[in-house]
Amino acid sequence: MNYYNIDDLKKLFFSYFVNECGHKKISGYSLVPKVDDSVLFTPAGMHPLIPYLTGKCKHPVGNKLVNIQGVVRTGAIDKVGVDSYLTFFELFGAWIMDDYSKYDTLLKVWNFFISKKYLDIQKEQIYVTYFKGNKLLPEDYDTLNIWKKIGVDDSHLFSTEKNWKGPYSSSRICGPNTRIYFDTGKKKCCPDCNVLCSCGKYVELWDIVFFDYILKDNTLKENPYACVDMGAGVERIATLVQNVKTIYETDILNKIVEVIKQLETKNVNCNLEELTRKQRIVADHLRCACFIVGDDVPTLTSNKGRGYVLRKIIRRAINNLEQLGLDLDSYKLIINEIIDLYKGDYPVLYEKRNYIVEQLCTEYSVYKLNLKRNLIQVEKYLNGREFVTKAEVKKLFDRYGVPTDYIMDITSKRKVLIKE
Repeated sequence: MNYYNIDDLKKLFFSYFVNECGHKKISGYSLVPKVDDSVLFTPAGMHPLIPYLTGKCKHPVGNKLVNIQGVVRTGAIDKVGVDSYLTFFELFGAWIMDDYSKYDTLLKVWNFFISKKYLDIQKEQIYVTYFKGNKLLPEDYDTLNIWKKIGVDDSHLFSTEKNWKGPYSSSRICGPNTRIYFDTGKKKCCPDCNVLCSCGKYVELWDIVFFDYILKDNTLKENPYACVDMGAGVERIATLVQNVKTIYETDILNKIVEVIKQLETKNVNCNLEELTRKQRIVADHLRCACFIVGDDVPTLTSNKGRGYVLRKIIRRAINNLEQLGLDLDSYKLIINEIIDLYKGDYPVLYEKRNYIVEQLCTEYSVYKLNLKRNLIQVEKYLNGREFVTKAEVKKLFDRYGVPTDYIMDITSKRKVLIKE
């Protein structure tokens, strides 16, 4: 397998899809959706392209596109810091609209993975899933047979009903998808462990969606403007080609984590696993906050909508930062380091550096002031108590916004027991 840092991996991706596949490179879009207000932030590379994918209009550069899109997803924010969870990440994306060959599409993706000129992954390590079928549509034997013809062994092909995407947008486009997985080499969790297992042995690398249908009144109709959407996580592919265990060890994220480690000024009262997780939360959350505030359509902190999500991300970063013994100066230094690491691909971050730092530091000051006041209220609540329930701890968090780690620290010092 070939090694690539993230910058070289991006160049490789564009080189392949532009020079060998005939796609036209386009810029990534804003993190703030413009075509669909049902989501707060752009959740996928295809999302800004919905008008073109649905045939409502033609893209000015053609029907074969490629880009790298930044996205924000916070549905698993409590899992950030563990393995592959992030709030902000980048996605490789490639699309063919209105006229595509399923065989050519799958073959091109396959060649990107196994070609010695590109990723050079051994095909024995690659597994594939395809659509098993449901009440609306039979099993996708077409995709199955193409993968076999390309050279994927029968034992590496698995079907599942989960290989279905959509419907999306008012056009209700949808269709079967096929996913490419990598066998990490970890031991099987059980005798029946396979690519459909979530134990971590198999990691998804690439998703190919065939938007061949429109769902209307619970009935599938053929999409007259059928198109294909191909996508993969930049950091996830980097984890593979850099032969590291987690996304946080890839070259750019690792640099942010290392800066945080070097700034730590005290021994943190937690085990190594929890310490590592706190460092990663700070790295991920501040990176996400920099991109949201520095976006072409900036978001300001508030108590609702996008502003609330941004505020939650920043405050989680601050809480973990302080638990690592770091202060406002360290906070500023980490922010500036993030901007420097991404200014090549995102010059807007460099151009808006002062604005980003100012906005994030303002939220830091506001939060610290509110936290100080609210900690007093928590202290009053716990005064004279011999025990509190977990439900009460949650209630204190909901009412005052004081992190549970802080509340647990107070109860520990006051020798207040926490019961179910």
